Amino acid sequence: MDGEARPVRTRKALALLGYLALEPGPHARETLAALFWPDSAPEVARSSLRNSLTYLRQALGNASGRVVTDRDTVRLRLDPGDTLDLQALEQGQLAVFRGDVLPGLGLEDGEALGAWLDTQRGRVRALAERVYAAHTRALVDTSPTEAAELARRWLALDNLNEEAWRRLIQALLAAGQRSAAREALAACHAVLRQELGVAPAPETLALAAHLEGRPEREREVQPTPSLPGFVGRASELGRLGAVFQAAGRGGVRGAVLTGEPGIGKTSLAAAFAHGATGAGARVLRGWAAEAQTVTLGVWTDLLRSALDGVDPLTLPLLPVWRTELARLLPEWRTGEAPPPAGQADLAPLLEALTQALVALAGGSVLVLLLDDAQWMDATSRDALLYVARRLGQAGTRAMLLLTARAEALQPGEEPAAWIARLGRDVPLERLALGPLTEAETRAWVAEAARGQDARDVAGWLHGYSGGQPLYLTEAFRDLLERGAIDTSGSRWQVRPDRAVTLPPGVRAVIEERSSRLPPAGLAAAQACAVLGEGATFDRLRGVADLTAEDALGGVEALLGSGLLHEVAEPGDVTYRLSHDRVGETLRENLSLLRRRLLHRRALAAFGEQAPPAVLARHAVGAGMLPEARLYLRRSAAEADRLGFFRASRAALEEALALGPAGTERAELLLLHAEACERLGDAGGQLQAGREALSLARELDAPHLVVQALNRLAWVQQEEISVARPLSEEALAVARRLGDPFLLVSSLQGVARSYRGEDPHLALRLQREAMDLLHAAGDAKRLGHGHMNMAYTEEALGNHAAAPAHLRLAVAAFRAARHDALVAMSLADLGVRLISLGEAAEAGAVLSEAVELRERARPRAPAIRAAWACALALTGDELTGWEVLRRGLEEEANAPAWVLTLVWAARFLAACGRLPEALTLVGTARNAAPRTQADSVREHTAPVLDLARSELEEAGAESALARGAALTLGEGVAFLRGQAPR
Repeated sequence: MDGEARPVRTRKALALLGYLALEPGPHARETLAALFWPDSAPEVARSSLRNSLTYLRQALGNASGRVVTDRDTVRLRLDPGDTLDLQALEQGQLAVFRGDVLPGLGLEDGEALGAWLDTQRGRVRALAERVYAAHTRALVDTSPTEAAELARRWLALDNLNEEAWRRLIQALLAAGQRSAAREALAACHAVLRQELGVAPAPETLALAAHLEGRPEREREVQPTPSLPGFVGRASELGRLGAVFQAAGRGGVRGAVLTGEPGIGKTSLAAAFAHGATGAGARVLRGWAAEAQTVTLGVWTDLLRSALDGVDPLTLPLLPVWRTELARLLPEWRTGEAPPPAGQADLAPLLEALTQALVALAGGSVLVLLLDDAQWMDATSRDALLYVARRLGQAGTRAMLLLTARAEALQPGEEPAAWIARLGRDVPLERLALGPLTEAETRAWVAEAARGQDARDVAGWLHGYSGGQPLYLTEAFRDLLERGAIDTSGSRWQVRPDRAVTLPPGVRAVIEERSSRLPPAGLAAAQACAVLGEGATFDRLRGVADLTAEDALGGVEALLGSGLLHEVAEPGDVTYRLSHDRVGETLRENLSLLRRRLLHRRALAAFGEQAPPAVLARHAVGAGMLPEARLYLRRSAAEADRLGFFRASRAALEEALALGPAGTERAELLLLHAEACERLGDAGGQLQAGREALSLARELDAPHLVVQALNRLAWVQQEEISVARPLSEEALAVARRLGDPFLLVSSLQGVARSYRGEDPHLALRLQREAMDLLHAAGDAKRLGHGHMNMAYTEEALGNHAAAPAHLRLAVAAFRAARHDALVAMSLADLGVRLISLGEAAEAGAVLSEAVELRERARPRAPAIRAAWACALALTGDELTGWEVLRRGLEEEANAPAWVLTLVWAARFLAACGRLPEALTLVGTARNAAPRTQADSVREHTAPVLDLARSELEEAGAESALARGAALTLGEGVAFLRGQAPR
């Protein structure tokens, strides 16, 4: 007491001094003797007490008078200037903390004394951790090195405290010690896994996102967006507000926010609490921890949150209630002795808790916010049930707001049972939180962007995160960290070369959730991640290699965790993981051998019942590359048949990337060239054709040489001097081979090269090809043959004969079940019917062409413009405007826009809008590539003829010149700006 350290003769004497200091007030001698010497006879115990008091007085020397005794009691006198280490610690003086209370004593010294020691040690440890938390929080930005040292001392006290681990990692990051921060996170993983068998919490794992780092140069040019505050959830806030208003009218009301980890339960609760505080409510908040070691810890936090700016001694509480509350909060002590150690009756403490809450509420509505309620210990749950009933009996207006993980509230789980019991006493509103809507995501990003146009970033983020707030936040943070948002233009864009598919923070949170699954649940989740779409129960069971019973248990565990969703479909039930990122994480965490094994099982589970693209994916995953290439070819053919031309080309490109060689590679190159043709990619078609020809010659494969020559002739058909020799060489080789289909394609190639120069020769060659086609009976090739016949008849001037061949082409393509080619031949037939004055039939034909074409691809503006023209020619201009307008909503490639302007000009001319029509003609003529020049001249001739008869020459030339001055994009914008008069 004078600053001098003095030895005490026995451990019991030292313990007695500690007890008297920590439990002020007089203590009965019998109580002390029984507490410290429970195994001794009463007389021996009292004698031991007298001896220990003597040893204490000897050790205290001049201060021996502080030990005050009489016949019945013993107490330690504390003067006004005395300060106990505990009191200094309560005031935030961390230096006085030296470890456990009375080290060296324990249960071997008596059960009651051991229980008292455990209570005191827990109390002092909790107080010390609170001070450590406050000090490290204050120092992490201003003095990170000191904060890191304090965090290490904190961990030495309790290495299972995740907040301490987080503070250490944050301090090391702030100090620039990324390597040390990574080591700390790895150590946290190891300790929690070894000691508790759990993974770190999501907020700990999310720190992994900050460990990546990026070059300082990028950091300097990083824009200034920041993570926004609370955005959205208007409906949920409204429902909470209704509960709050009901509580304000009298009584106790409750609400439970549920959802998967990271869905925003805590953020929504905090936003509501902020608003309730602004409305005059008294808001108290407590947190439950998964590894809860302190009984009633959540209530301790809740009461301590009430001390911010409040002196507990000013609350109107009876001394008996203060004494009881001192068992939870030493700072509420007023000098009275707490209940005897080891007292098991909690009723007085719970009543004291209720009285404190009533006093804290005053006349306001009381809001008790309990976070992560699924982890509340049994005593804390019982306390909530007691307090809820007593607050209602006391007439206190109160609202209970709980947040809980949905997975913990499944039937059969204890949290679900006690929340149901709470609902019997208190009207309880349940709010299950789902993902943010796209509009809420846009609002979230708009706030982060601080007024900049970030719509494209918002769209990318919503597609990536699916509106899951934690994934959204972590993905946005990762984009900022990596400098993956381009802010240089008028609209912010995501830079795909810098964005990662799975930010560390997202991966860490998913790994934490999956670590809680039982083995069968994890196996089922991995199987679902590999299967993707079409994951039925039987397929899941087969891929996971589980018995029916184990698979059922695994699926139910996944459904309960919220990681799996059940989808009822006609005839079966399928399963899908809750988010693409979950499947991605699970797949990446598989070893290569296990991943291949699961994909092989998936192939076996599907058999031939899945689309070729699905089978190809599993074959690739299984390492079965020849089979994968075969499935990809099938997938490309199916996509081409349906008109999904981009998907077709992508499948072929994937097959080429899987390393085919020899004849297989040449065949794939030719198919790729054809897919490029469908997309108007002349450059890609030319490159693939040349590579295929070179490889075919190298392999001495004449049948492939013929195909490659014909492909190159087709793509270069406007260059007759180049195309004709290629087609003639192909025809010569095909005649030697005798293959009818090679001969047909070669004959048609040569015929095409002579259409303009010698159409009669072209017709003879085309008829020879048709004879071969009729004999072969291939519907698809026959359809192409009839289309070539139509073009050849037109070259001869037999315009009336062309539609008949086009109708035959349509019939042939229908027989081949090739919807894309049916649509193409119908479109050709429709525009020729317009030229022949058959507008009504043309409208019906073009309507069907649009329907078929748009089943698989975005709207077809050129075909719609031709359809609009047919409608206008029949007098239905308003419907024509609507058809045209809907086609202009989509984007298209340049050749498609040229044709759109051509037929839009024909439509406007039919509507009597000749100046506007001529403007579009001028743009189309100027923008058309050489390959489209003849088509543009042919189809715009009627507009020019009409203009010559109805407009003055100067006006017509002015309109044409105005259009020619526009770029193709400006011409399209001009068309979009037109409207019916």
